[in-house]
Amino acid sequence: MGAIRLGKILLRWCDSCDLPLVEEGECGICGSIGRQVDMTPPGDPRPAFEADIERIRAIIDDQFGEGSGLLAIPEGRIVLLNKVPALDRMDEVIVSGEVIGALRYDMDRRWRFIMRMVSARAIQAQAMRGTVVADAGAVGPIVSGKNLLAPGVVKVSQGIEPGDEIVILDPEGRAIATGSARMSSSQMVEAEKGVAIKTRWTSEPADATVKMRERTWDDVVEANRPMMEARVEEAVRFVQRTMERNPMPAVVSFSGGKDSLACALVAMDADLKLPLLFIDTTLEFPETTEYVREFAQKYGLELITGSASEDIFMDSV
Repeated sequence: MGAIRLGKILLRWCDSCDLPLVEEGECGICGSIGRQVDMTPPGDPRPAFEADIERIRAIIDDQFGEGSGLLAIPEGRIVLLNKVPALDRMDEVIVSGEVIGALRYDMDRRWRFIMRMVSARAIQAQAMRGTVVADAGAVGPIVSGKNLLAPGVVKVSQGIEPGDEIVILDPEGRAIATGSARMSSSQMVEAEKGVAIKTRWTSEPADATVKMRERTWDDVVEANRPMMEARVEEAVRFVQRTMERNPMPAVVSFSGGKDSLACALVAMDADLKLPLLFIDTTLEFPETTEYVREFAQKYGLELITGSASEDIFMDSV
């Protein structure tokens, strides 16, 4: 498992506008101060693309039944993914400023979605698979963090196998916990003892709360505009001071990625028309090299390219 590196988590969320903020400060739309988002360090979230969102919904549908994915992540939501330590790959999924679950790849099995309570409540009325109803007497212990034992199982959906992700419901059909199955569906019905579900997240029964306001990434930009403009101005002043103190030839090291793109744009904001230095490692995607050429041409910048020999990487390996 990868190491967790502790540090300051900058992401905030404006609940009034239901939008992420890149750092502590006022929302550029409503002026509210955003709250810190509780997520796993190191806390470096990124936007979820439409393909990411569709995949997550499809995985949730596969685990809990058709339509569950759209309830967990409604249309028009801003979704972030936060990579967290795992044996292989795992990303926390952030919607409306809350971690609704994690998308994890199990090396010997498949992608799966690990529910948290906010998403479990969202799908509780829709889920047709991956659910277990607990006896009324077991609700209290489960909410307090206890596992669900086989004698406490009242009803179980078919097809559950050990290791499957489960939503535990109370007799009224409200989610009270999520966890991992330790028995199959038939074993839960037949067993007189033993742990049926090992709980992971628990909460008191509650109705689902869905924010209906649709948001776009243009809205995110507006909410963060004051913070971004302040950061750009700070970076421009730093570049200008550095150039004044060091009157020597300069270039922008340009890989075609987001960080070097930001550096190139800051340099242009500082009224500098610096050449771009692109190193072709021979491992680049064709789309990357084409983008680098198009960017240089669009902004009229000199492109200096260095290239490794075609076999150098594999020879080095």
